Amino acid sequence: MKTVHTTVLIASARPSLVHAWSQAFARKGVDDVRQASEPETVAAESVANPASLLVVDVALGEAYVATILALNARTPAGRLRPVIVAANEPDERLVAIAAEYAVDRIVPEELPTRVFSEQIWPLFQGVDVTIPGRNAILRALAMRQRGDTTSAVRVLVEAAQDKTPSRVLCELTDLYIALGRWRDALAVADRVPADEPSPRQIFLRARCLLKMGDLRRASYDLESANGANPLEPDRWSELGYCFLKMDRVARSRAAFERAVALDPMHPLASRGLQVVRWASGDTDDALQLLKDARDPVETGALLNLCAISNARSGRLQKAVELYTLALTHLETRPDLQARLFFNIALAHQRNADTSLAAKNLTEAVRLDPDYERALGMLKKVTPAVDEDIFIEETLEAS
Repeated sequence: MKTVHTTVLIASARPSLVHAWSQAFARKGVDDVRQASEPETVAAESVANPASLLVVDVALGEAYVATILALNARTPAGRLRPVIVAANEPDERLVAIAAEYAVDRIVPEELPTRVFSEQIWPLFQGVDVTIPGRNAILRALAMRQRGDTTSAVRVLVEAAQDKTPSRVLCELTDLYIALGRWRDALAVADRVPADEPSPRQIFLRARCLLKMGDLRRASYDLESANGANPLEPDRWSELGYCFLKMDRVARSRAAFERAVALDPMHPLASRGLQVVRWASGDTDDALQLLKDARDPVETGALLNLCAISNARSGRLQKAVELYTLALTHLETRPDLQARLFFNIALAHQRNADTSLAAKNLTEAVRLDPDYERALGMLKKVTPAVDEDIFIEETLEAS
């Protein structure tokens, strides 16, 4: 019998299960079956010795299983490898988590010979054809890993015909988001049948809605995704920012706290909690955390959110200070600076200083001559005009 020099990684704390699976693979000539039980150990082992197959034991518990699958899905090699969950009686929550992280099979823990021969070995060899769209997904992921996104889009679009598997639609949505094609991404996300959405698909649609300003629907989808799988810190963080943009500060804080509880080192959630403090008026030591933000646009976005919350709470001077600080981080983005000058103008208008409002609107139009909201407001805001102007701050810089 020919020996197959490849690796199977089994995430389990049960020696009996590991032994049974090792024996099954040994009979096929697979010589390297490894075991790990802690999520971080599984991730480290997976990077050090990229496995051709990942098997996760449901006995580790729902939280561990979800964490292991999430860590695996965040690496290019992990997204390419087949994944199996060993569970005798999977419940609805496990099925939802499996769908989200593209688990290829949920099989009995004791691994009957027929199941191994018919469901696992073909998958392991890369010739499995029973999972609709899997080959297209693997090809597209490999292309993305090489940086060939044009070919990846073509492969997924070709696969996304008529009776398209929801996993193909999820991958195409994710790719469009990575390319900044938000409307295309939303159109694809909406094609997933109502009875097939996974938490991941719901989350991807929510990201599109959030980017396009539909905060109500985005928050609904994010809460739905978190309800189906409450173990993803990225989603709680995204929900926190969504609520913050909706001026629901208390719910924003709760979402960020859930994210940090799942991942204490989560950078966006940690900064989100700080933004909540700013939004509540506590800004004495908040700016220190901005030193951790590597992206100037991200820093400007956070400051804009904080300033808007302060302005809507009546702390207009503090809002202007934060808007002005945000401007210094966006010197290479005149389009976003124009939005900040618009918000500064609105703060001055709310303070009944139409002269300063007009001055900042003029600067906004100078930076972006096609900025219609600034042009429209500038026509109304003059020292000679005495009327109430009901205009909300722009979130476009966030």
